[in-house]
Amino acid sequence: MTRSHPIFLLLIFPVILFSQNENGKIKEDSLPSHELAIQIPYGEIQRVNSPLTLHQLTSEHFSEGAITSPLEVLMGKIPGVEVFPSPEPGGVASLRIRGGSPLSTFNQPLIVLDGFPVDPVWLAGSRNYLSLLNPDDIASITILKDAAALALYGYRAQSGAILITTHQAEASPSFRLSYHGGYAQKEIRQQIPVVSAAEFRQVIGKYYGVTHPAWSLLGESQTDWQEEIFQTGSWQNHHLRFSGGIKKLPYTIGLGFTDEMSVLKRDNGQRMTTDIKIAPSFLEDKLKFNVGLKTLHEKNSLAEKGAMNAALSFDPTQPVYAPTDDWGGYFTYLNLIGDPSPLYPANPLALLEQTDYLANSQEILFQVGADCALDFLPGLHLQLRTAMDKKQTQGNVLVTNEAAFITQGQGYRSNYQLENLNQLLEIFLSYQREWKNLSLDAVGGVSGQKTSYFSHEKVSAYDTTRSRRVYTSGSEEIYKGFWSRAQFSWKDRFLLNLGIRAEEPFYYGTSQGLFPAISAGYHLLKTGDSRSGNLKLRGSIGSSGHANSFFITEGFITGEIHRSANIGLDFSLLQERLWGSVSLFRQRIFSAQNLTYIGGSINIVPFGDMLAKGTEWDFHASAIQTKNLDLELGLNASFIQNEITALSYFFSSLPDGIRLSYLPNSLGIPVQLHTPDYPAYSFSLFEQTYDSRGLPLEGEFTDQNEDGVIDQEDKFIIAASPIRRMSFHGRLRYRHFELSWLSSARWGHQVYRNDIAMGVPINNAYQEQGYLVNLHADYYKYKFRNSQVGSDIFLQDAAFLRLDNIRLAYQIKKTAKLPFGMQLAIIAQNPVIISAFDGLNPDIQDGLNYNLYPFSKNWVIDISLNL
Repeated sequence: MTRSHPIFLLLIFPVILFSQNENGKIKEDSLPSHELAIQIPYGEIQRVNSPLTLHQLTSEHFSEGAITSPLEVLMGKIPGVEVFPSPEPGGVASLRIRGGSPLSTFNQPLIVLDGFPVDPVWLAGSRNYLSLLNPDDIASITILKDAAALALYGYRAQSGAILITTHQAEASPSFRLSYHGGYAQKEIRQQIPVVSAAEFRQVIGKYYGVTHPAWSLLGESQTDWQEEIFQTGSWQNHHLRFSGGIKKLPYTIGLGFTDEMSVLKRDNGQRMTTDIKIAPSFLEDKLKFNVGLKTLHEKNSLAEKGAMNAALSFDPTQPVYAPTDDWGGYFTYLNLIGDPSPLYPANPLALLEQTDYLANSQEILFQVGADCALDFLPGLHLQLRTAMDKKQTQGNVLVTNEAAFITQGQGYRSNYQLENLNQLLEIFLSYQREWKNLSLDAVGGVSGQKTSYFSHEKVSAYDTTRSRRVYTSGSEEIYKGFWSRAQFSWKDRFLLNLGIRAEEPFYYGTSQGLFPAISAGYHLLKTGDSRSGNLKLRGSIGSSGHANSFFITEGFITGEIHRSANIGLDFSLLQERLWGSVSLFRQRIFSAQNLTYIGGSINIVPFGDMLAKGTEWDFHASAIQTKNLDLELGLNASFIQNEITALSYFFSSLPDGIRLSYLPNSLGIPVQLHTPDYPAYSFSLFEQTYDSRGLPLEGEFTDQNEDGVIDQEDKFIIAASPIRRMSFHGRLRYRHFELSWLSSARWGHQVYRNDIAMGVPINNAYQEQGYLVNLHADYYKYKFRNSQVGSDIFLQDAAFLRLDNIRLAYQIKKTAKLPFGMQLAIIAQNPVIISAFDGLNPDIQDGLNYNLYPFSKNWVIDISLNL
């Protein structure tokens, strides 16, 4: 049974019952646009009056281009927030706040959509757990970073939280209609260079000789396998929004359609979304409701991504198609009796075209919020929030009998159905009050969330003559929480925010997590009219993370705990022409939980302790303000580093730390590790030796311990560099023209080129089973005979300067003669990148370029209409 905590009573009711005042709301100062109300957990507050570390981005400042995933609109806009977009159509963008928790499995921030915590697990067949949300439906996004801001969301927000607010129904006597649409052409930025067919023949002839069996395996074709599987992609998005009011019933309706065709053949998707909201009120606005309905209909065709790796290694002298119709007409390696074998590589194009992976997904999110003003105490409100999110995916995987890459020529079909039901109920009281020198904004309540999963799969032979195998599974997770927050303001100068949550996650049984936090601020300078400016000093401390775990050490329960401290300065100067913030933070993570194999099964165990620290800068300036010319500039930067301070008892006996041997090279050779006194994902490599001409000596490395033997003990550690990232953005308006841009840079980090390490050894080119393997183009640079995986020669500096997007627009304003306003724009997305790194993408999270999916540069035509 859940234990109760009297925190709610301690923080709220003594102050509520102190006295009464007819003024139930904190008065609003005359603030610039960047200091307006900002979303916080279970409410909103003026940023100038908050001691929390907050950043809010409104829709007019979102990143632009061919954007499908909602999180991509944050790219380059907020310091300490790294966005790694997916190159797949509609793929989910990976996001880290302040570097995340590198040792922890729970490394993604919590997404809260209109007050509803979203389950971050998406169903197979659906590309994105946020597919329900069209970016055009978003009004604002708030980033919560420090523990004081995150305490009310409990352990799920240990890596930060993102509050997404969609457009709300607002009272308006007039009907409004808007349209936003765009079309983009997507071109592959870069392919991995491999040896051409003519070069491959020369290499085989020179190294193996014409009398070697390898020579007889060469074909007569000139095939560029990457050209066979890749194409020019496209993207289009259309969005309509209706809003207005029917008598006293405000409403807004958003309708979206997105169609995306990937640069990888047969990888595409379509989706239709709706976002409907109404906001009725009764009893002279004392009882208010917010009712929302979001729906998704998604259709995906998912390509067999193994074709990309096959295209890099498949013999370029072989043809795409065979002279006969056997095996679907595709060229296929056959054994001595004329049958294909799983020992042979698969034709890359056949992998794509002989595998059908189709899925249809539906999702419905129904939300109801109620706010009742309690007359017996002005300023006191009883609020209720309930929501139900139901996701369903039906899919099938079909591989025909003609597919040579299927064992024994027996195709198969798989039909599956997945369901996810997420339910939320929250009841809370809020209170706002002002006295002569003191103001209060308090909230507290209880919440419960239940998530259920179900899967059902039928697998059979392609022709269904064999019996079907049926697999079913299900699970349930329940979260219970009791939370409270109170913010005090003394003489409009001193700010104090107290927050706490008591939580019972589903797998902790009856044990509870307790997450307290406190933040304080002081206005060094505050003027209501902003003639002189605003200057606020703030600081916070708090804890989050997992309170308990499955493992017990020396009689104590081990759990993942985050304790953080922040200090910052917010400013607005020069008559609102310059504003921004500077923040410093320090966070200790104890017993970070991650997955590992124990006793033949996967378990969550504590990996170790970490220290993370960093600084963040955010500056904005209105550089020019005239009747016909405006110039806005923004610059943000972050410098973040982490260090492993200790390994847990599970790994403390390992002399070199935790070697990450599961990394994607076929030899299973570790090139990274977690070890004390170094950052997470540091490289563990051999130091390559060179001759007098500067050429690498194959198989010769520095004997670090001088014992005369080159082994794992001779690997040296190269510290993973701190995160150094900077973004610069601006907007120039002249009359009806507007030019905006976003550029970003990252430096000091390195990436291990696994694709080169596995692609250059010439001895891999000939396989005794009777086929040839193509080489990476850097073979000519190294001339290695055997694999040198683990050499530091494959470590590259990945610093880059990138122009993320540039946009030129022309605006036609609505007039008495013209009943609508219009804006036309041309956008270049990812057009330029400057870097010595020659791989697919230098902006990699943990130092390994194992993703072979190429990124694209997009040319977008964009149009907006407003009636």
